[in-house]
Amino acid sequence: MKKNRYNNYANRNNTNYGNAGQNRSNSGNGRKATLNNAGIDTDQYLSMRIDKEFIPDGAEVVIQVRDKETGELRRVPFNQAMDDCFGKNSQFYKQEMSDGHIFNPYIHRRWLPAQFRRNIREAGYNGIHDYVKRCYNWNYVTRFLQQECWKLAMLQRRDPDAFRERSAFFTLNDMQRILVQYADVIIAELDKVVADYERYKVNQNRRYNQSVVLYPRGIGAIQREHIRPMRYRYENFKVNVLNCCSYRTLSEVIQGFKFDKADRSILSSDLFAKCFVESGAYYTLKQMIMFEGLSLDGRDVCENLDNLKRRGQFGYMSLYRSLRV
Repeated sequence: MKKNRYNNYANRNNTNYGNAGQNRSNSGNGRKATLNNAGIDTDQYLSMRIDKEFIPDGAEVVIQVRDKETGELRRVPFNQAMDDCFGKNSQFYKQEMSDGHIFNPYIHRRWLPAQFRRNIREAGYNGIHDYVKRCYNWNYVTRFLQQECWKLAMLQRRDPDAFRERSAFFTLNDMQRILVQYADVIIAELDKVVADYERYKVNQNRRYNQSVVLYPRGIGAIQREHIRPMRYRYENFKVNVLNCCSYRTLSEVIQGFKFDKADRSILSSDLFAKCFVESGAYYTLKQMIMFEGLSLDGRDVCENLDNLKRRGQFGYMSLYRSLRV
């Protein structure tokens, strides 16, 4: 009996490790005998054990299986079979091994129908556009665009089919226009608070004080001398956004930019609400076709999905409204 790291007594000899391998071997033979007794032919299944110590580094292990009917030997590359089993040749294998998250670009947006249907219940078919503008403020919009642009940049390099489907709603031009609108909102708030201070200073006949603290809506306390550099930062941000020619360059710009919070009373972009609603309607209809039996005059699921994709970028909400589902 010895004390462990937690200063407690622990018995380290309570397990018989000597028979562990023998027990596992016997259990394997027992399972095979059980299957044979049940009338199942286990000879057609490959069963072998390879010790890695006997395989040199870089060597190719080849398995040959004889067909019981023809007697032909079939060669099975062991390394290739293992790669196929574990998906090492797939494009998201490294990501899955690093964080354990299995990424599927075709079904990973399954949460959108729940969000979209909740918004429909709250606002109705005709009021959802204004509801999105009011409830999804600029702080949500900037976070959403950061994540969406990064994912689209990744899909553009790795999966063209998923990229074409997802980028139909938030195109590069749409994202640029929304980000420029956000910058204009912040610049307008900065100009407004400076104008209010100048008007107050004139009315009170006070001298100009460079260290005055101003309070733009949503942004918080800012010293008067920091207003002009902050305004210049957003003007430069607009130029950098408009100069981007791909999702990757735009993602690099917005990932490295510090977004300031806008006041929650300021409505978000009309363009964002339109793209957001159409995206939610499309993925909701897609889920209904794939999992709920919705038909759009197609013979099967694939044909119904093709009919859905032909609607265009801004036709899904009208289709959803006409179905009244």
